Amino acid sequence: TKSLEAYFTGEIINPSSDNVLLYSDNKIIDTLKLSLQKRFFKKFDSINYGLFKMEHLPENQMIIIESGDSILSRANMSDFNGSLFFSGKGAAKNNFLMETYLKLQNEISFLSTKYSLKGKSFNKIIDSLQNEKYNKWKRLIKKNNFSNFSKKITEASFKYPYANRKARYALIRGK
Repeated sequence: TKSLEAYFTGEIINPSSDNVLLYSDNKIIDTLKLSLQKRFFKKFDSINYGLFKMEHLPENQMIIIESGDSILSRANMSDFNGSLFFSGKGAAKNNFLMETYLKLQNEISFLSTKYSLKGKSFNKIIDSLQNEKYNKWKRLIKKNNFSNFSKKITEASFKYPYANRKARYALIRGK
C-alpha cells in the first residue's frame, strides 16, 4: 500500500527570520519554526497532492508535495536561488521547477534584445529555448514515475512563460 503521508523538511543557512511559511492557494497554511540547528519539519497526514509556496522572506519557491513524498530542502539565504536544492523522494520534480525558473530568469535580458527581430526569427528563438526545456522534461518524466499532476505542473512551468513571451512580442510589435 502506498503511504498517504508526506514529509517536507529542510535547512536554512544564514536565515533572515526564524520560520518558513507554507502557502496553498495564496493562503498561509503553516508556519514552520526553525530549530536551533536552523531546520524545519512538516508532516502531512493524508495529502494527495498539491502545489505549495515555501517562503523565507524575502525569497520564495513553488514546490510540489504529493502522498509518499519525503522532500528535504536546503538553502543558503546569502544566495537563495544559487543554493536551493531538493533531495529525497519527490525531489526531481521540485529541482526541475527551480532550475526551469532560474533558466527563464536568465533568459529575460537575452530575449529583451530580440524583440526588434522579425516575427519568424523571434519565434524560432522562443521555440528553440522551449524545445530545450521540453526535451529535458521528457527525459525527466521517463526516468521518474511522475503523477499526472506533477507532469502537468512541471510542463506548465516552461510552456506558459514562452506562450507569454510570444504574446508580449505580439503586443510590443503590434502583430
